[in-house]
Amino acid sequence: MCNHLRLTGEPVNLFRLDVYRLEGERQLETLGLDELLKPDVLVLVEWGEKFKSIRKKATGEILITSTGGDTRKITVTLKE
Repeated sequence: MCNHLRLTGEPVNLFRLDVYRLEGERQLETLGLDELLKPDVLVLVEWGEKFKSIRKKATGEILITSTGGDTRKITVTLKE
């Protein structure tokens, strides 16, 4: 699944990819992820940890964990 959103303010395109159902790198390659990686594009990938190629290209990570009930902890880590 791929959602394309246009954000207001600074011109940037946001793509959200859900790769949960993909079973291998070959299926991942058909998405054209490399073509999306541009300075004015932000790509958020759900279940990206399934693929080494995504983790190598990642410039950061957003981790959402349950802290019980309806509360969540959100941790954002950026690579330098």
